[in-house]
Amino acid sequence: MTRTPQQAAAEAIFDAYEDRSTLTEAEQAMKPAELAATRAIAAMEAAYQAEEQSDGWEWAIVEVMGHRRHVGRIREEERFGAKMIRVDVPIDGDPVAKGWRTHFYAGSALFSVSPCTREAALKTNKPYERPALLALPRREEDDADPIPF
Repeated sequence: MTRTPQQAAAEAIFDAYEDRSTLTEAEQAMKPAELAATRAIAAMEAAYQAEEQSDGWEWAIVEVMGHRRHVGRIREEERFGAKMIRVDVPIDGDPVAKGWRTHFYAGSALFSVSPCTREAALKTNKPYERPALLALPRREEDDADPIPF
């Protein structure tokens, strides 16, 4: 699970107060609040750079007016001179083997977008597998011992 910049900043503040023995001399000379602020800024910059380097995909549940619901990866794209949302739905929950089904919607067509995890999206798109039928073992036919009834 990825951390938000706010979570990274909060962790940097707690770390600044927790263990001062592993700090450099310059960091030890700083007040804890200054050290926490420096670390928070560094953590937020690192999170921002990581976000920029990602491919731009997010996993979400997209509900569209007209009673359609898609669970997959999304991103904003410009098509036909307008901003649209692209929804890639994994076919049968296995994008590696079966690929993706792609849908484009205008922003005005959306009812809701709910973020989710990759695992939840793949599990939601798996087809229903009915439970295995109960298989009883076959009775061995024995002519010498007929069933008495």
